[in-house]
Amino acid sequence: MKHQKLLAAAMAALSVCGCTQGVSLAYSPSASPAKVDGPPTIANVSTLDRRNEQDPTWIGAIRGGFGNPLKVLHLSSPLAETVTKAFREALAARGLLAPGGQGNFDLSVTVPKFQSTQMVRREAEATIAIELLDRTSGRVVYHNQAEVDLVAGSVLALDTGVFASPSDLQAVAQKALTQAIDQLLDNPAFIAAARSRLNVTS
Repeated sequence: MKHQKLLAAAMAALSVCGCTQGVSLAYSPSASPAKVDGPPTIANVSTLDRRNEQDPTWIGAIRGGFGNPLKVLHLSSPLAETVTKAFREALAARGLLAPGGQGNFDLSVTVPKFQSTQMVRREAEATIAIELLDRTSGRVVYHNQAEVDLVAGSVLALDTGVFASPSDLQAVAQKALTQAIDQLLDNPAFIAAARSRLNVTS
């Protein structure tokens, strides 16, 4: 009985603390992206976080039955920096990132939505938009937006609430980020714009 009371007290404390959990995100494809023929053309990547979150490192939470945050997921740096790094890694993997900022284009990334949550099942939503800008004229030569909504886990799962793992929710968020990037960068129209012979110096 004493142990049960201690466990109940511990669970009650956790249910109101909203404990901070440090996690990381990265570009992590299941297979290596295909290389794009030709010289690298994208010089710089910048990201604007438009989620209107007071804390730019917040990416989600594991919640209790009333929606109360039990474990709050935070990155070690602002989401915009994380997304910029992920896009640079994805561009480099495709042979599109020019060394030393010498490319013909800049990639501007905007994040209107990025969040993850778990009450029973784990969910992650990502909306990411890109613009490809000609560095000489500043003209937008291509734009697109990807929307990803992932759900993982079972409604019968027991690893919920205080027993849920932040790393499991982080994995779903990372998958959402990677899928959004792949959708955007593997679009044939994007590749054609990045390879436009009018703007590429051989």
